[in-house]
Amino acid sequence: MNNQVNNFVTLGLTFLSKRDYIDALKYFNAALEIEPSKYEEIWCYKGCALAELNSNDEALNCFNKALQIKPNSIEATYFKDKILKKIYRASQHTGLIIRGD
Repeated sequence: MNNQVNNFVTLGLTFLSKRDYIDALKYFNAALEIEPSKYEEIWCYKGCALAELNSNDEALNCFNKALQIKPNSIEATYFKDKILKKIYRASQHTGLIIRGD
């Protein structure tokens, strides 16, 4: 990971740990602007922040992108499963149909 990407990710994780999801997203997005298709973990971090903000569809897209980069990513698979369950539970209240792709 180059230094600038690493700095953005470190700052994003700091804000994520403080539950400041909006600022965390700013730094994860900045890192992804530099290296959008190289580090699946950044997509997972971004997805986790979005999930905390109840941006479930966007979070799912992030986990799918992480899996495109690294198909055997345990973290991305775990968080994708978790967000799909969250979306499914929400759909039970609204009657929506869920797609996991």
